[in-house]
This record gives sequence, C-alpha cells and structure tokens, in this order.
Amino acid sequence: MQQQNALVVLLLLLAAAARPALGGWVVSEDGSVAAPPAAATPLAAPAAAARVAAAEPEAAALAAMASGQAAQWIVTYRVSADDVAAEAANPLAASATAATIAAAGASSPADAALLRVQRTVKARVMSPGGALAAQGASVVRDFQNLPVSVVALPSAAALATLRADPSVASVEPNRPNSRALVQSLPLVDQPAAVAAGSKGAGCYVAVLDTGADYTHPDLGSCATAGAPEPCRVAYARDFTKVDDGQLDSDGHGTNVAAIVARVAPGAKVLALDVFESDAAGNIYAWDSDILAAIDWAVKVKNNGTYNVCAINLSLGSSTFSATPCTTSAYESAFATARRAGIVPAVASGNDGKKGAIASPACAPSAVSVGAVYDSNVNARTWSVCTDASTAADQVACFSNSAAYLTLLAPGAIINAGGWSMAGTSQATPHVSGAVAVLKAAVPTASVAQMLAVLQSTGKLVTDAFNGVSTARIDLAAAVTALSSGGGGVGANTDTTPPTGSVTINGGAATTSSLDVTLAISGNDASGVASMCISNTAAACTAFEAFATTKAWQLASGADGLRAVFVTLKDKAGNTMATPATATITLQTFVGSSSLIVNGGAAYTNARTVPLQIIALGATPKTRMCISQTATDASSCTGWSGFAAVKKFNIGIWPQGARTIRVFFWDTFGASLPAAASTITFDNVAPSMLPSAMALKATPSSFGVVIDFLQAATDDVSGVASYVVVGRQGGTAPARCTGPILKKAQSGGLATTVAAPTAPAAVQLQSVSFSSLQAGTPYSFRLCAVDNAGNVAQGVTIGTQTTP
Repeated sequence: MQQQNALVVLLLLLAAAARPALGGWVVSEDGSVAAPPAAATPLAAPAAAARVAAAEPEAAALAAMASGQAAQWIVTYRVSADDVAAEAANPLAASATAATIAAAGASSPADAALLRVQRTVKARVMSPGGALAAQGASVVRDFQNLPVSVVALPSAAALATLRADPSVASVEPNRPNSRALVQSLPLVDQPAAVAAGSKGAGCYVAVLDTGADYTHPDLGSCATAGAPEPCRVAYARDFTKVDDGQLDSDGHGTNVAAIVARVAPGAKVLALDVFESDAAGNIYAWDSDILAAIDWAVKVKNNGTYNVCAINLSLGSSTFSATPCTTSAYESAFATARRAGIVPAVASGNDGKKGAIASPACAPSAVSVGAVYDSNVNARTWSVCTDASTAADQVACFSNSAAYLTLLAPGAIINAGGWSMAGTSQATPHVSGAVAVLKAAVPTASVAQMLAVLQSTGKLVTDAFNGVSTARIDLAAAVTALSSGGGGVGANTDTTPPTGSVTINGGAATTSSLDVTLAISGNDASGVASMCISNTAAACTAFEAFATTKAWQLASGADGLRAVFVTLKDKAGNTMATPATATITLQTFVGSSSLIVNGGAAYTNARTVPLQIIALGATPKTRMCISQTATDASSCTGWSGFAAVKKFNIGIWPQGARTIRVFFWDTFGASLPAAASTITFDNVAPSMLPSAMALKATPSSFGVVIDFLQAATDDVSGVASYVVVGRQGGTAPARCTGPILKKAQSGGLATTVAAPTAPAAVQLQSVSFSSLQAGTPYSFRLCAVDNAGNVAQGVTIGTQTTP
C-alpha cells in the first residue's frame, strides 16, 4: 500500500508489518490495512526563515516572502575549473592546502584547492557588504564540502538579485521529501557472493532515512550505536533541527538499514536521521537536512573517520523529470560524493511514472534504482496501480522508470528489521549493500568501475509498461567480474558501443527553419541509455536520456548545409566512437514564382500554348515540372531544367478551364513555391442556325444592306463577334477567315460586327456595303467568332444591285 500526505508524494510502499509501527500504515498478512498509530512528538517551532511545505514549493516560498516572511532557498554556486586549477598551482597556497586538508578533511591538494575556491565564491556572493546583504539576505546553513548553501531571502527582489549573479548556478526552494528479504537475496545471487567471502567488511553505508532501531536483532541488538559487537550500526545522528528522541520514527529507516545489513553482512551502517514530523504527523525530510547529511558523509570519508562506500537515499520528492535534472543542488552534492569515492544510490520513486523519475534520483550523478518483484506474490493492488499478476524479475507497476534509470533491484515485498515493506525504497539498499560488497572485494575499484560491473553483469529486465530495459543486479557475477578485471568482464558483459542513426525532418533535403525534428534509432545489447546531440563534430559531453524523437535547433548563420551529430551511450557505459550524422540544407530565403499562359489570354483554341515562367530565386540547379494533373511536386513527372519560356501541350479534350502548374526543386536548397495559371480551352466554333440568324439583303443602285439577328451560340468561350464577307458574283466566299479583300484589288467586301454584351439578347444588326456597281450580282457570308478565335462556317445570301 502506498501512503501519501498533504505535503509530498510518498515514496514508501508498505506491504505487511511484523510488529507494531512507530508510524506509517500497518498491513496484516491478509492484506487488511490498519490505521497508523499516534504520530511522533511535534518538533519545536520553526526558525525565522520558513521552510515552506507545499505541493508547489517555489510558489509557496514566493507567497511567504510576499507576506513579509523570509523563506529558505538552496543556492548552488558555479565553481570554475580554471579557478580551481589556478588555486592548486599557486605556490603561496601550500600552507593553505595543509590547513584545508586538516580542517575540512580534503582528500588531496586538488580537493583542498576546490574547497578554498568554493569558500571564496560563497563569501563573495553572500558578502556582508554586498547587494544581497543590503536586501536582508543571510546564510542560515552552509555545507563545507559542497558548493551549496541554504540562504534566507526576505523578498522576490533579493531572489532576483541572487539568481542574476554569474557565480550562482541555481536557486531552488528548500523542498520536503518523503520516504520513498526472503526471496530477494537469492534473486540477486547474494548467498553465492557471501559464500565466496564477499561480505562488505570495512565498508560503511550511510543510510539517510528516518533513523534505525539498532536494538533490533537484524542490526546486531546494539545497546548503543557501535556497541557491543556484532552491532551493525556504527554511528547514529539526527540531522534535523530538533532530535525527536526516537531511534526510528516509523520503521522505514530500520527496514532500509536492515536490508543493507543483510546484503552486505560485513558492512556497517551509519544511521543518519534526516526526517522530522509536524503536529499533524506528517513525516518529511528537507532538502537542506539531506544535503547536510551528504556533506557530513563526504567529510568523514575524506578525513578517514569512516570508509563510506555508499550513501542510501530511499526518499524523494513530488517533482519528476523525464530527462536528467542537471542543475539541481543534488547534482552538485552527488558529483562531490562520487569524487570522494562514494556511490549515491537513490530511489526512483513509487508513483507509477513510466517516463519520469523523482527528484533527487533524476540527478545525473545519482544511481537511480527501480524495483522488481522477487517472486510470485499473486495479484497486487497499490495506491497508484495494480499488477494483475506477479513474478520474479517483473518490474513493479509503481516503480518510476525512464530511459536513464540506472539499475533495478528487488523491492517487493522485502522483510527486514521486523518490517515487511515494498517500494523503490527497498530496492535501493540492495544496491547500496552490493556496492559495499564490491568495494570490500576490490578496495581499489572506482565508482565508475563498480557501476559498470553492476550494469554489465546484471540481468536485463524490460519494463512492460514502457519497454525500457535495465540491468537487475547480480551480486555474485559483479564480484567475479570486478575481481577478475575491474571494468566489466562477466556473463552478461557488453563491451560493444551502441550503433544508431539519425534523420532530420523525416529525411527532407531542405528546410527553411532552424527548428527541426530528429528521428533517432539505437541498437545495443545492454540497451541504449543516453544520447548527446551536437551541431558540431567535436566531442559531445551533454548527455541526456535516450529518446527516439527530439526537437532540435540547427546552427545559425548563412544558408547552406547543416549537420547534426548524435552520440549514443549504452547502459554498460560504452560510447559510440563516431557519432551518427545527418545533414540538411538550410534555405531561409523563400523565392517567388508566377506563370503566364498564352500571353495572359483567358481563352485558347490551340493544343500547344506558350508559357512564360518567372521564378525569383531559381539557381542553375533548379529543375521544374509542368502538369495539368499533379497537385504537388511528389506526383509530378517529367522534370527538366529550368527555362523561362516553354511550350506546353494541353491536349484537345475536354473543353473548358485548364489549370497548369509548375513545380520547382533545387539541390542547393532554394525554396520556391509552385506557380499556377488557368486558361480556357475551346476549339469548337459557334453554332449558327440559318433560320435563327434571319439573314436578309436589301439592294440599291449603289449598295447592299445586310440585316441579321445575333443568334449564334457558343457554350464554352462565348460569341465574341460576327464577320460579314462578300464578293461580286453569284457565289459567296468559301469562308470568313483569311485576309479581308479590298474592293480595289478584287472587288471583295468584308466587315466585322461586335457581338452583343448580353449573350442572352438577340439583337438585329444591319451592315451596309456601299459604292457597289449598279445592276450587278453580289453574294455574302455571315460568320460568328468566339472568344477563343474559332470561326463558324456561317450562313450565306445573294442579291443584285438595282440598275
């Protein structure tokens, strides 16, 4: 069952309890849920600067400041590697190095230089005489080994000043976090590792949780922390402002610590209580208290007090990230821990998210851990989901997962420390304990080497909800691999880098925008974990979770060829030596085009028409395709080189409007829109019925008057005009076309009459021919002409002038 309070999303899934709880839900063997017992004693009143508990911490902190109350913010400082190198090389810093190593427990002169630079940056940003101090800002908690401080800010203006400082990497509200073996040990092959002598002796695991009841037999039945032997809890401390006086406020920390103790029976536990409860019984851990415990663990590792091999954080917030959260204070803290040789194992969360991981597990330097079942426990219903069936190595439906999840381990349902619980909280100490066993087996092993063997020797398990494959730890195989070579020789070793490919905008040749979409594919035996995308061929370092699609922005600059480089990394840590590459031509200039058909005429009676093609932006590589049927370039056939003048055959059928389109394509990336123009094709002459035309000739001694009705019809282009031609004699001209005969040359006669503007009107028209010879026969032909230039055969009439 998963518990949730008003402040945070709970990362603990409690299953069954073997004894009364100090807090949390109690689940009996039959699955019934009992109410939680009374809450722990309320803590003392909060400090002046409020640690705001809310679902939206930043909004709540801003509201607190707006009401006149200072709020706590966690500041991560930006420390320049160049400054650290210069400090380390400074001959005047030798005495300072010795002092720093003695005071802070720095492990080397380089670490001492880093700590001094961090201290200098913090002092400059929060200088008593600086702008922030003038605005009422103050440091309420500092962390000696981390580039992080907790600062009280009284106003939004002070927050803006702090965020604008170039030496500040991030500013976050001080958020609350919640607490997120039966078959589990055989599943990870822990008995074989122990039988071979790998028990974790000499290693300490810092468990940042609700404390630990070290009097329980699973933790050595200690009288006090560290005594008598075989006490498994070497040290216990409360990192909250007020010690609640309890060894463990609700049993969660005891269960987690006992899992570590069982996985690594020779290791010791450092029980660091970072949780507190309020008057309502809500239990949560503030970021600032968690960071303080991490800082302490780094210090005691560096100064030799305890050989801390791992820190266990079975906790998390209600903030989730689909990609690694690179700017959080936790990333700085975990990176610092890694430099000290400490593995930070963090629960991925129990919210059923199958594309995101909870903070702080989302930090890139965190070893995020998801949960699998260790056996068939029948159907299980949790508060966020239901597993209709269960089996060993089945990823629990509640286990948060994303492509960048680091490891899987048993987390449902685990009996330890007198508690039976389930969740990624229980999976995480399996990894912490495994790290202790590995470090004890090979004391010289680095953090990277230990993680590599855990990933390469683990069994690949696929989450059925999202298809993500992640290694479930195999402790015996990891010990064997690390002992035999250090870097990852094992039964399931993957030493081959992934392969992959990338395409831009679906493989398009050109783009007019810098914003594109990448399609990425990857193949690898252990699974592709992350990718790094760049616009240059230089080594890529900004890795993110692998995804098959990615919105990307090409490099800016002049139009031309652009390239994108994608480097893939697998879950075993293998990285592509040569990135996958794709190219596309950027053409931000968009040209223009137009098409003139038949000189701009609206009608034509010719099969072949002249085209005038105007293409502003065409290049020597521009090609074009002309079509009456294609609607886009992909369906057009008959491509040819660009020409400004072209003849095009439109065919003879059907009659009517024809739309001609010209499409363009350019290997240089010129972007030209298609051009189109419409012309009406008509090659049928008008219709003329003799009876309808009512042709009549009236002669005189010097001429003839021709009367007719304008009754011709044309269904396509319409009648444009009428032509009357005549000649002396008894036979009319054979046609109305050809040159108009002049009387002086051949006695021929001709005239043209415009058609009426209203096609429906049938008007009487009179045409006069004068200066004719008296008493002479004449013959005439009347023809209609349409707008496309087609001339009808016409009708004829003859007459004779009077003497």
